[in-house]
Amino acid sequence: MKEKGNEVEAMAQANRMLALRLFGVPQAKAQAVLKAAAAQGCPGLRLLSREEELVVCVNVRAESEAEASRICKQWNEYFREQFGPAVFGEGDTELAKAALTGLAKKHKLFVAADETTGHLLEARIRGEQEAAAVYDFGDHSYRHPTKADRLAPPRALLNKYPDCPVQPAAGRAHQALALSGADWAVSYQPAQGVQPGFVLVCGAKMVYLHVLAPSAQPGMLAANWIFDMLRRLALGLETAEGVQSFAYGKPAPVLPVLQTPVPPKT
Repeated sequence: MKEKGNEVEAMAQANRMLALRLFGVPQAKAQAVLKAAAAQGCPGLRLLSREEELVVCVNVRAESEAEASRICKQWNEYFREQFGPAVFGEGDTELAKAALTGLAKKHKLFVAADETTGHLLEARIRGEQEAAAVYDFGDHSYRHPTKADRLAPPRALLNKYPDCPVQPAAGRAHQALALSGADWAVSYQPAQGVQPGFVLVCGAKMVYLHVLAPSAQPGMLAANWIFDMLRRLALGLETAEGVQSFAYGKPAPVLPVLQTPVPPKT
């Protein structure tokens, strides 16, 4: 009889899991939030991380489906309030998908400033339904039969800032913007020597820059930052910590120097 009672008790329990996906939050800050939540009784907490994307997992066990859903909802609201615009989705939602959805919702367009950046992003979005509505796949920018030759930073800009590695990328992106008629142009510049890698999103007046941390998968990290920056800009959200901005044509932020130089590609 005791064994049968245990079986009935197990059947009465319900399990639910919440997986909240974040980007643009330092891992130490996220761990502090989770520690505070655990102290308040949040069950089954885990934090997963991959190329600065974080997943907050909450594993709920309750006496009924309704109670499990209520607890999940409670902690979903709590973490969304704590992390704000860094939350881009739940469950299996991909960051690239969230960016495309935000851009499509606001009828915004973006282009890549060069073929390297285009190939990096296209690998992540080619199969997505919204992609063709918000991205040109190079057809009106770096792959255009006549416009592509004009995708070069203005000489006056290079002369004005001869020693700045950011200005050539910004100038090329601004030119891509003008030639395509898009809302934003994006660029990824890999690390070289003592210069760190960086990504930028260029609008008509402002340029948004993020310096990339050293990574085993620098291309994936760069794409993540570009998609998150586009998502936030499209939706009018606050930029992530570490994103700097400057007016196009004005001085750009100074890049830090890498402690261990990156060898040039052969």
